[in-house]
Amino acid sequence: MDWRVLVASGQMIPLYGYRVIKLCLVIVGAFEQTLLEKSNSAKIIDDVNSAALGSLMIDGFGAPIRWVSGEVLIKINIMAWKVSLDKLSTRLNLSLRGIEIPTITCPICSCAGESCSHLFFSCSMARNITTKLARWWEFDCPDLFSYDDWLEWFHSLRLLKGFKDILDGVFYVMWWVIWKYRNQTLFGSSQPRMDMLFDEIVLLSFTWCSNKCKNNFDWIFWMKCPRSLSL
Repeated sequence: MDWRVLVASGQMIPLYGYRVIKLCLVIVGAFEQTLLEKSNSAKIIDDVNSAALGSLMIDGFGAPIRWVSGEVLIKINIMAWKVSLDKLSTRLNLSLRGIEIPTITCPICSCAGESCSHLFFSCSMARNITTKLARWWEFDCPDLFSYDDWLEWFHSLRLLKGFKDILDGVFYVMWWVIWKYRNQTLFGSSQPRMDMLFDEIVLLSFTWCSNKCKNNFDWIFWMKCPRSLSL
């Protein structure tokens, strides 16, 4: 069945949405657009019940998507899902697939092989951003070295569900920004500014959360600490 027909039919998306999502798996990166973004009916999929989408298992992969549809965009959810499965085209993954590349070293810190665990958790840049994020949200965050470490810590957090959903989305945005920065470093015409990454995370997460959530978000309270918002 043609994917455009599926997207155009809101009633069929809950049944066939996984076929549309599957088309997006390889097209998540800094400079590409997902097929969903190119569709005028993307919002139909975005409005599908998050629990239904979160339970989907896409062909060829065994882990369900941890869908945060109320807080961030579809492409961010899919990218975070690929982080959890280590399915992004990091240098280490490219090498393991038999693709010849000059080096597998992290292009940001040059201290270790570039895996998802390193890039998003143990790289000095990722650790610095995570420290700032924890200070912004006013909680303590232990040293994290992998997605599994992060998930175990995240489940142990004592937060109201509304705040926890938002924090989940903020971490997804953080990984998106890191991946975009990495790609701009490797393929961009100019070197991006590392010192602006945290500000970008704060702004993007506010923009997406405030537009997609039903609650009214105050920018001043958001900058001070999102946990001070009235949900």
